[in-house]
Amino acid sequence: MDEKLSKPRMVLIRALLREKYGERSHTALEMNTVIAENAMHRFKANGAERSTKVMQEAMSIAHKKLKGAISEEKKREKRYGTHIITSPND
Repeated sequence: MDEKLSKPRMVLIRALLREKYGERSHTALEMNTVIAENAMHRFKANGAERSTKVMQEAMSIAHKKLKGAISEEKKREKRYGTHIITSPND
């Protein structure tokens, strides 16, 4: 993988983690889950490094998913307003 993709890949992974699990420290298992769900593995199953082109395509798809999820959330907030989670015991 090209060194130019290392930092954007990690930034994208962190953004996907925030979207899925929220703002907190994430475990390695959660990180690996997000990487696997979005096919952003750095190495193939046989141990060879994936090509730059394949990584770019996977990152592009993951970015589109992330942008779609964010835009859906914004649409929901615009339509219904922000939802305040309260205790069910209140």
